[in-house]
Amino acid sequence: MMPLQVSPRGREQQHRAPIVLVGPVHPLRGGIAQFTGEVYEQLCRRHRVHVVSFSRQYPGWLFPGRTQFDGSRTAQAVPAARTIDAIAPWSWWRTAADIGRLHPRAVIFMYWMPFFAPAYGTIARRLKVRSGTRVVFLCHNLYPHEPSRLDRVLTRYAVGHADGILTLSGSVARDARVLAAHATVRCGPHLVPTIFPPRPAAADARRKYGIPADELVLLFFGYVRPYKGLTVLLRALPEILRQRACRVLIAGEFYEPRTRYDELIARLGVGERVTILDRYLPNEEVPEVFAASDICVLPYVSATQSGVAKVAYGFGTPVIVTDVGGLAEDVIDGETGYVVPSQDPAAIAAAVERFCRERPARDVATAIGLLRARFSWAPLAEALEEMTTARGESRAPR
Repeated sequence: MMPLQVSPRGREQQHRAPIVLVGPVHPLRGGIAQFTGEVYEQLCRRHRVHVVSFSRQYPGWLFPGRTQFDGSRTAQAVPAARTIDAIAPWSWWRTAADIGRLHPRAVIFMYWMPFFAPAYGTIARRLKVRSGTRVVFLCHNLYPHEPSRLDRVLTRYAVGHADGILTLSGSVARDARVLAAHATVRCGPHLVPTIFPPRPAAADARRKYGIPADELVLLFFGYVRPYKGLTVLLRALPEILRQRACRVLIAGEFYEPRTRYDELIARLGVGERVTILDRYLPNEEVPEVFAASDICVLPYVSATQSGVAKVAYGFGTPVIVTDVGGLAEDVIDGETGYVVPSQDPAAIAAAVERFCRERPARDVATAIGLLRARFSWAPLAEALEEMTTARGESRAPR
């Protein structure tokens, strides 16, 4: 294991036991890796923090994208020991032993899907049983959006030795209290990321993507999978076009065959009104797609929470979300966005029309700015700090 690396901002805390943060970081790509990097930045301001990441996150045959690595020029560099091979149990045992030798104050696992439950559960169990290490899970999800019969068993194994669980939505917190009644459960919102460059001028962004200045642009952001409901948004497009010139900008890599979407677009006759960027967007390009768009649509069929809405808020972009999972928890309907029923193209079309009708009379940017202030990173760091201490270990879950 690589030597403990301490952020310069945390050097005054070197006499204290470190916090170990387990999860993906750059050069691994995706929202979880970015989130882990932001948590690291917050914690290392006041603590020694050691990060343990993956030598192999997914075997190639299981990963649906083109690459698991982030080529962003401005990606956050996080020093990490890359010792966990997700499918090699001996790496889990070795990682647990290496972490144990650090005598950490606590270990925080970034958890988002049961695929990693065997590795995380084994590491957590060995640390807890052998040295009584305090174990905290920060859970983006407990169960995947496309479930299987093993999900509950695997997740129970992962969090079986957790002292505390911090979730990012109320729906996940409710599941955690049922699954892990022994642990202290707290809930905090998914936060606005700080890693992206500033938003450019809308005219420049639209020019880059060949989008006319007078079109209403609906953004679908992030990788494409069935549970994200892109087909529902596409089916809403003909109804929207009956009212005004409109375009759907799809900015994200397809994690399933794209042909079903191309066929649907052709069948609906909206090919000239859909722009597709079928790739993972580097950090430098994310502000451009939001600058080119008027509103971001999350037409999810199922969800727990999503970081996409917070990315949108970070650029001052309102959202349309479906009423599944915790998506609606952070939307002020009619001010920062709109909440619609799931799998209802007509409801999305109606929300778009409502947005256009109300837009001149509402100060959306101010509303989003006020809401965004609630999503600063300091409260999350404070909650994690509290959960890494022994105080309140026997408290009833909240």
